[in-house]
Amino acid sequence: MKIKSLTPELLVENVQVTIEFYEKILGFKIKLSVPQEKPFFVVMIKDDIEIMLYARQNFEDEIDELKFLKTGGTFMIYFKVLDIEEFYKTIKEKAEIIQKLHDTEYGSKEFIIKDNNGYFLGFFQDV
Repeated sequence: MKIKSLTPELLVENVQVTIEFYEKILGFKIKLSVPQEKPFFVVMIKDDIEIMLYARQNFEDEIDELKFLKTGGTFMIYFKVLDIEEFYKTIKEKAEIIQKLHDTEYGSKEFIIKDNNGYFLGFFQDV
């Protein structure tokens, strides 16, 4: 088996509010919206990265066990970026910073934010 990419699909409480977060804070754009008006599912893209957002109510209709799970905070998504210091400067006043920009023991510089649904998003650059 050869894996070519990974696209996280996030259970979200409010798709429109989450779209705005990913567009305004992180610079993502909508690639696919179902339906076009008031979507319950969207694929967002930035550069070579895709994220799917799925409204909790609709996702629960497909997977019943999701009714019992809390949204966000159970795993982290890490994005490898270029010029992390500049990116940190542009985002630190717009998003909730969970961990400030710092150097790690394993050779990267990184920081972590929380999105509007409680998911932790990490950003790193190899040093």
